[in-house]
Amino acid sequence: MTDETELVEFVGGVGVKGWGFTGFRGHGAVSVGREGIEFVLNQPFDRIAHKYVKRADLADVYPIQARRLSLLSLVAAIVPHISNTGVRFLTPPVGMFADRDVYTCFPDNGEQSKLIDLLDELGYPVDRKVKTYRLYWGSET
Repeated sequence: MTDETELVEFVGGVGVKGWGFTGFRGHGAVSVGREGIEFVLNQPFDRIAHKYVKRADLADVYPIQARRLSLLSLVAAIVPHISNTGVRFLTPPVGMFADRDVYTCFPDNGEQSKLIDLLDELGYPVDRKVKTYRLYWGSET
């Protein structure tokens, strides 16, 4: 991580899907700093499954909530510390197909609102309107 400011870590479900690199999904942590965010899976995958994103490279950040009938909402209903709400991070659309890198974090213990507040306070491009989390997003605006 190249950010020299004090970092705040949020632990929970992490997902990274990019067009220029191999994505990953699992339990991990998101470390938020003033200059950027690091997404990393827990050990033993932390050496290969990590991605640092500069704040300037993000276009949209907004809260998401799982569909009422989804595997995530079912797991969240059974396991108390797992949340069915999270935060989605998008890079600007690039190329002919408007490809984006997509990052998600579902913080444990319902800390999604704290993550959104911190991102807003640090000047990230936050939209506070909650959107529904789904597997296929189609063309996004």
